[in-house]
Amino acid sequence: MDDIGEPLGMDAYRVESKLNHPSACFAVLACDELLRNILLHLTEPLVDDPDEGRQALASLALVCKTISPLALATLWERLDSINPIIALWESLDADDVPTRRARMIHYTRYIRDIEVDSGTVPSSLLADAAPPLFPNLRQLRWVVPSRAAIQPFSALIVPSLTEVRVDVTSDASPAQDADFLATLLDGMGAINRRCALLRTMEISWVNGPLLPPSFSLPKMLSSLLSLRSLSTSTNTIASRQTLPDLSTLPSLRSLHICHLSETHLGDVDLVAANSGFDALQSFSLEGPPLLVHDILECMPRCGVQQCTVALHGNTPERYQRLVVEDIARKFGASLDTLSLSFPSDAYSLDPGAYTPLSVSVFPTLRTLNLVDVRLTWLAPGDVSDALCEELAASWPRLRVLHLRPNGVSLDPPPSMATLRGLRHFAERCPDLEEVAVQLNASGEHWKDEAERVATKRVARPVSLDLTTSLVTHPEAVAVYLKRCFQGPPVVRFNRVEARMCGQGGRVAAWDRLCALLSDDAA
Repeated sequence: MDDIGEPLGMDAYRVESKLNHPSACFAVLACDELLRNILLHLTEPLVDDPDEGRQALASLALVCKTISPLALATLWERLDSINPIIALWESLDADDVPTRRARMIHYTRYIRDIEVDSGTVPSSLLADAAPPLFPNLRQLRWVVPSRAAIQPFSALIVPSLTEVRVDVTSDASPAQDADFLATLLDGMGAINRRCALLRTMEISWVNGPLLPPSFSLPKMLSSLLSLRSLSTSTNTIASRQTLPDLSTLPSLRSLHICHLSETHLGDVDLVAANSGFDALQSFSLEGPPLLVHDILECMPRCGVQQCTVALHGNTPERYQRLVVEDIARKFGASLDTLSLSFPSDAYSLDPGAYTPLSVSVFPTLRTLNLVDVRLTWLAPGDVSDALCEELAASWPRLRVLHLRPNGVSLDPPPSMATLRGLRHFAERCPDLEEVAVQLNASGEHWKDEAERVATKRVARPVSLDLTTSLVTHPEAVAVYLKRCFQGPPVVRFNRVEARMCGQGGRVAAWDRLCALLSDDAA
């Protein structure tokens, strides 16, 4: 039987085949719904009956034998679930497993990216056998849902893998924890032996215990010389030698450590890494203030360019300053992107139950040559025009600035920043692209004040998120903003939060302002 593979653009091929199917012509689309789209054409209408589904997949197997290799590769390369593979496995004749496996590999050799739920896969599919079922796999996500049976994943570890993600939710059962630990050891051993090309590793064990001292994940990773990105929870990585061991990874560019609230680190006493992390560019920490401070204290000075820190729960002002000083001391020479969230879980706390980000951290922040700054949560009255002027003078390379308020200001305090604060960034930061800040933009005097704005100002389009800022005279504000920015800015507001706080009356003025700026841009 002949078939024609006709290009339909970058991501599609039209395949015509003289087969006795309801649709003899269909498009092979490289998208997440790929398999379902094809089956929809092969079985009209597509039904949910398992037997008919298996029959449809068997038909698909026949079709695959007649499709050109290029179209077949396109068919499988974006498959992200093992369920169709299981159905196809079951649709084949129940002959001996090696023969069935060899027939399956005719199709599965094209799969590059797959997600597998533990407990749902026939054990014969996960047997360590040669050749492997997915010989060309590049990305694997192994998920162990709550109450799921623990299955090994080492059979899916192949030399072509560049990314492995293990996502586990434990039931806090000692037996299950022991089973998963054994599975993880087995899988990590396979990764060490086979995956010289691995670049990304992610392990998250929710509700899991602190791993025993005999199990050192950082040591097991030490042979992965190509590893560029590591994301892990503290219970899988915390040991005295964690940072010294990780610091030796020669290619590690991104490190993310997240502390899960149910993890108790006990007496783990971190040893400082005095050097290393030579390739590290992005460092992200999430956890309680004391733990974050301890980790930062044990980090060496290195060339981190992007730093993200999120603190859990209430963080007193003293610890906020300590964390910011740690960041400046360890990474200040190279840092240009900084994101601070104090606290990261503000939405789950009562407004009076946490200390907002203190302005006392700004003297330290101003010593850094920052380009991208994202800070949450600040009290509305703490961001003033004077502070904006100081920040604009300190960060002339600024492209992105977020100063997120910790709530809607119903009655703007006298100290709150106004459009004058925004003007400082427009005049001093020529590369500015994005600003998020709450302002007091009330009054009709802004039209007259626009004449005082310097003629040399930001020339590129700027995105302004004015959150729930008070605007009473949108026409005057529009004149001022157009004077600050040569191209009319794209302005947005948080309408949902305003309505939740009973400030729906502000929305009409916002809509009018956005319409004025949009009309001018058109």
